[in-house]
Amino acid sequence: FKEASVTGIISQTSAGAQNSHKFGSVNPFFYGQYNSSGDASLNNQANASLAFATNNINRMTIDSSGNVGIGTTSPASILHIAAVSPFIRFTDTVDDSHYAHIGHTDSSQFIIDADPANAHAGSAINLKVDNFTRMFLDSSGRVGIGTTSPSELLHCRGANASAIIEGTEGTNAQL
Repeated sequence: FKEASVTGIISQTSAGAQNSHKFGSVNPFFYGQYNSSGDASLNNQANASLAFATNNINRMTIDSSGNVGIGTTSPASILHIAAVSPFIRFTDTVDDSHYAHIGHTDSSQFIIDADPANAHAGSAINLKVDNFTRMFLDSSGRVGIGTTSPSELLHCRGANASAIIEGTEGTNAQL
């Protein structure tokens, strides 16, 4: 630093390969290297949040219970993302045109989108349980249960493939 303005206590400690910086004395905040492997640490020793900001605006908060908030300073769960229409983007690093979104619109719709840019023909959504495909939605809107190649709008396949359609309140259901 060429210039510093300090209120409170700043200290630096070194123990072997460890090096940390301490700010404050009542509820100190530490940053630096905390073990000989070179792992870095930010440590707010007070029972308070740790905030990350850019352009003077809080972007992410870790509260005292460990909940992480992106777009909120009061995260209500282990990961809480808040925005007008929050989406998480998953991008393949081999080809960044391969990406998917999971999100929520401001009209209360939950969205899973396998190819938001419509960049690749044949995109699909594959729902797996125990590493086996249980339901498959292809790019034509066909749903496969027990198959990843549905040939009709609904295609069920299995050793004992059957379907139950049940009406409510004693009414008959139709297929």
